Formats: sequence, structure tokens, C-alpha cells
Amino acid sequence: MERAFGTLKKDHRMARARYLGAAKVGLQLMLDAIAFNLKKAARMAMA
Repeated sequence: MERAFGTLKKDHRMARARYLGAAKVGLQLMLDAIAFNLKKAARMAMA
């Protein structure tokens, strides 16, 4: 689990929120997590 957060912080610039407001920050987190999972699935499919 901590590796996922580290990857999100490093590769998806999640160290700071880009938007103000809980709803926008929550949406940003969800979209970044979806992107992370899609990249991970693509890497697993190639292996």
C-alpha cells in the first residue's frame, strides 16, 4: 500500500493538491488512482 502512495506522490505529483476544496481534491485523487491502476494493469498484461 505504501508503494502505491509513493508512486502517486512521485509520478502523479500528488505531494500537493492542485485544487482547493474537498470535492475537487477527492476527484483528483480518484482520477490519479484510476490512472495508476490502468498503468499497472497494462504492465501486468505485457508480462
